[in-house]
Amino acid sequence: MQSSPFKTLYLAALSVGVLWTAVIATSLFWNIHVERRQLAELVKNEVRSHFNKDQAFRFWASSHGGVYVPVSEETPPNPNLSHIAERDIVTSSGKKLTLMNPAYMLHQMMKQFENLYGVKGRITSLQFFNPDNAPDEWEKKALHAFEQGAEEVIEYTKIKEEPYLRLMRPMVAKADCLKCHAKQGYKEGDIRGGVGIALPLTSFQKASDDVVRQIYLVYVLLWLAMLPVFFFFFKKMQSRLRERVQHEAELQEWADIFKHAQWGIALSKADRVETFSLDMMNPAFAEMHGFSVEELKAKPYLALIDKTFQNDVSEFLHVADEKGHHVFESRHLRKEGAPFPVEVNITVVRDSGGKKINRIMNVQDISGRKEAERLIVQARDEWQRTFNAINEIIFLLDTACGCCGPTELRSSILMRDQRDLWGCNVLNSSAKHLVLAKVARQSNQFKNIDLFLVRLSIKV
Repeated sequence: MQSSPFKTLYLAALSVGVLWTAVIATSLFWNIHVERRQLAELVKNEVRSHFNKDQAFRFWASSHGGVYVPVSEETPPNPNLSHIAERDIVTSSGKKLTLMNPAYMLHQMMKQFENLYGVKGRITSLQFFNPDNAPDEWEKKALHAFEQGAEEVIEYTKIKEEPYLRLMRPMVAKADCLKCHAKQGYKEGDIRGGVGIALPLTSFQKASDDVVRQIYLVYVLLWLAMLPVFFFFFKKMQSRLRERVQHEAELQEWADIFKHAQWGIALSKADRVETFSLDMMNPAFAEMHGFSVEELKAKPYLALIDKTFQNDVSEFLHVADEKGHHVFESRHLRKEGAPFPVEVNITVVRDSGGKKINRIMNVQDISGRKEAERLIVQARDEWQRTFNAINEIIFLLDTACGCCGPTELRSSILMRDQRDLWGCNVLNSSAKHLVLAKVARQSNQFKNIDLFLVRLSIKV
């Protein structure tokens, strides 16, 4: 099971991945939306452009009252204009011409334009002369909308299952129009129909779909291109996190050692000796002095020293600063003021430039050791007094028959100073052999014994 820092890293990486995906997706769909919106604006502008072109042509034709064209199979005389004088004329050369009204001219032009470019155009009305101009259902709705005051109807529809954008605007009766349509009861300013344009969208949608596919490709590549970058930074952060976790574990181990160590440890900044204060200490150091850790923080170190030892400790601290390490014995004070002996092991920590950073002290209460030393000295003195009080010549011999512990009586008999007898060979060779022979006979009882207690009887 992963530890919490790694879970946090994985969640962060997942969040970054989700965020990056969300940013890419948002930007992608926004760009697609913009592309679709631009397409919509484009086709609307396109259909309006076609409408304006047709209107310009119609206005031109209306301004001339129509145009005479040669009579042909495609353009026979218009029966709907039979009421107009000079509908048909003959040129001086005998060529027959017939009058084409603006609507008829526009109708033919729209048919040819549709055959060439696929854009459909129509002039229609709820009252029409030519059955070919009868409105379909969509055009009827648009014409009724014009009667309600609408100035334009534009809508995406389908014609024979193909997508189109259809536009229709009302055709307002003008004076030029009444020449042909007055008999229908129209007056100038009346809405006599509508002019419509149907723009096929297949080519536009295909071009837009190509652009959208390119947008998809760019964003997918961009998303994929960031994966190695994310992976690189993730592995780098993972490596750093492992190092941090390892360092934290090591620090925790040292913290546990620091906290649970049974000897006193204190840490301070490497200030001047006179202002040397305690910044950190373990519980053992505080308990040793009868304080809590909080009570000792920032307390001057010299305040814990017996006054008779303060000058010596100051000198020892200077020595530690110079040499980097020093061990000395001193006497500290408990909270109630009672002194106790300590051994102080102090180390000065320096940075790479040699500047002092910290002082680390290892302080041990040596009261037990001092008491043991006192008892040893006391026992030794008592034993020596007892040994010296014996009225016999008793001394210790080593395996070479050297004297190790003569009594004062033996020293006086031999008329030599007691200290001079230590290590001396006080037996002649024959006596020495006797002693060693005696020892050899009892070797089973004296294995691994290096000293022998010898008592001498004096014969006169």
